[in-house]
Amino acid sequence: MKKQRIITLLVCLLIVGSGAGVLLWPRTVPLAQCSEVYRLYVNNPSIKASFIKDFRINDSVSVDVTLLEAVDSNGWNTLVTDMNLGIQDSSTRSDIANGMDLITVKQVKKGVYSKPIATSSGNVDIVATSHLRKEVSIFHSKDRKEKHAIWFYNLEKSINQ
Repeated sequence: MKKQRIITLLVCLLIVGSGAGVLLWPRTVPLAQCSEVYRLYVNNPSIKASFIKDFRINDSVSVDVTLLEAVDSNGWNTLVTDMNLGIQDSSTRSDIANGMDLITVKQVKKGVYSKPIATSSGNVDIVATSHLRKEVSIFHSKDRKEKHAIWFYNLEKSINQ
């Protein structure tokens, strides 16, 4: 009787442990499926790079997103230079220093993140930058519908901050 209870208890613990393991197991995407810009920064110790597959923008649009977060001033300086994020205005710099966030959004040709473009082509990425948090989010769009959804998502996020 005692042996049967121990076996039952062990089976229950195994079931609960397996369920917790499945829920807590990190979900990773193979490196080959990640964006080129993610692969460029993933080994940089000054930048925390993340790749999010099928990030839900709204009820009908999901896109891949590369998130680059500066860990230190070297990382931020690298992102500012590589992505051409320089802020010229001294009052804007003062606002950021006082805790106000400046979120900028620009449309770029895929793979060319330093120059914004004005095109209706679907072959673009949308780059959103939080200057206060020192983060760059690159939304990888495939078509015009996704591009518009990403712009609206970032506008709404900026307004509601």
